Amino acid sequence: MPHNFIKEDNREGRFSWRELLKHYFDIHPNTQDSSLIQESVKQGTIFKGVNLWALIGAIFIASLGLNTNSTAVIIGAMLVSPLMGPIIAIGLSVATFNLPLLRFAWKNFVLFVVISLVISAFYFFVSPLKEPTAELTARTFPTIYDVLIAFFGGTVGMISNGQKEKSNVIPGVAIATALMPPLCTAGYGIATGNISYFAGAMYLFTINTVMIAFASLAVSKFLLKMPILRYPNAKETKHVNRIVAIILIATILPSIYLAYTLVLRNVYEQQVNLFIKNELTENNIVVLSKKVSYNNRTVELYLMNSPSENQKKNLRKELSTYKIPKTTLVFKGIDELISSKQSNLNTEMQKKDLMITQLNDSLNKVSQLLHAKEREAVDQGKQNTLLAKQLNAISPQVVGVGVAAISATSSNTSSEICILIKAKEKLPPATKKQIERFAQIQYPQKKVTVIFN
Repeated sequence: MPHNFIKEDNREGRFSWRELLKHYFDIHPNTQDSSLIQESVKQGTIFKGVNLWALIGAIFIASLGLNTNSTAVIIGAMLVSPLMGPIIAIGLSVATFNLPLLRFAWKNFVLFVVISLVISAFYFFVSPLKEPTAELTARTFPTIYDVLIAFFGGTVGMISNGQKEKSNVIPGVAIATALMPPLCTAGYGIATGNISYFAGAMYLFTINTVMIAFASLAVSKFLLKMPILRYPNAKETKHVNRIVAIILIATILPSIYLAYTLVLRNVYEQQVNLFIKNELTENNIVVLSKKVSYNNRTVELYLMNSPSENQKKNLRKELSTYKIPKTTLVFKGIDELISSKQSNLNTEMQKKDLMITQLNDSLNKVSQLLHAKEREAVDQGKQNTLLAKQLNAISPQVVGVGVAAISATSSNTSSEICILIKAKEKLPPATKKQIERFAQIQYPQKKVTVIFN
């Protein structure tokens, strides 16, 4: 055992757990100067340049991954996203009472969130794929486990930010404490008018934000021991502590309730499976499929061989022995299973047909627009040829004519016509005036500008 793990004592030599723990857990030897930590965190908060481009890219990557149910693409968005920067800065600024950094980080964090919601909502609004995928649904039911993941992820992230040598910790933290996917899921909720998806995803995003910020605060204050920029008085300290406590409680309590309901749901489903195994399968009643609804307290069983009425009655009584209270047990045959599967298949086919119809409509609109542009170009070419012949009759020196419509506003209606005249040689002023008058007659409702080349 190394000498520094032994506590020297006049009476006896004793093994020192304190020295052992300090040897392995002390992060200060590799911690960079506090001013460098402050500057590094602030750079991750800046809302321009690389960070802005990274944010926009992460929004589209995450939205595409959620929309196509691609886990790999979503992980890519987590790695690209710069959202953690402002959150860590908020925690650091509260720990050090750095009010300028707090205001700067909070302003940029709000901008990050608003832009993410707007762009992701726009993407899902124009996307033909409107059905919620498993990846979208997974971001709508946060629990206390998400609180713990975000806290420990934020802790490791802030510790890594304070080190001189950067490691591969930050990418891992970005994946664990997913910020962009729930924010884009909230955008999906806005685009589709799905309030439950929006609320669930925003709550998960809030959990991740609050716990990362709190972890950053705790690490900055107790592990990195960052110097306080301005020492507050006792009243200010008490006020800040009260605000932090209120935010933490308001964030954590709902997640505990949701975790409790999730556990109850899992226990309920496990007991249903145990009931099916013990009371049906072992009695040679073949269960083809089942539908378990925890919210409605119903269990629908599709059976190969239907039990007798007396067996059904006994099975319903047995539910109470498996701690499945107030549950309606419904028995259905193979014909009803086939009908249900056919109905589900028809529903899926209708959804696919609707999607194909929407895509065809979009293609038709694009095709019509292209054809309209082509016809417009052909008509314009014919008109230019006719105009060139007419002007050539006025002056044989005219060999070419070009016409361009110029719009003075954002609408498609052109308010000015520019005509370019190409002549063999310089035209006399009288001929130019004659051509200008003729051009104005051709376009009586527009301002005509004639350029002679």
